[in-house]
Amino acid sequence: MTQLVEDIVDDARELVNAHVDALREDIGGRFATLGATLAATLVAFSLAIVTGLLVGIALALTLVALGLPAWAAFWIVAAVTGLAGFALVRRMQRTARDTGRAASEAVDELERDIAWISEHASEADAKTAAQRKSA
Repeated sequence: MTQLVEDIVDDARELVNAHVDALREDIGGRFATLGATLAATLVAFSLAIVTGLLVGIALALTLVALGLPAWAAFWIVAAVTGLAGFALVRRMQRTARDTGRAASEAVDELERDIAWISEHASEADAKTAAQRKSA
């Protein structure tokens, strides 16, 4: 009977170690992906700012040439550029939120497994103690 309890504890230990290793690998990969995503987003955003300025000035001057007052042409271009920037920020937030949610789910699964193992190990210990008392 003691061998059975030892085997259960060893199996539980192996299961916890496997989950911890999987969690480390999963979180490490997700953080690497998050870092790469943030870096790419910052580079893209910087390029979008420079390009947006140049294109915005060109568009505003085109609108002025078509007869709009300069102030109206620049406000129109500024509004369109602001909406594009807002869309990029929302996309980055969605990616970060999805990555955090997946990591949280992995931690919750690990906590459930640890609780299950602890519960079954306690039951096995109680049975072993009861058998020793009766023997």
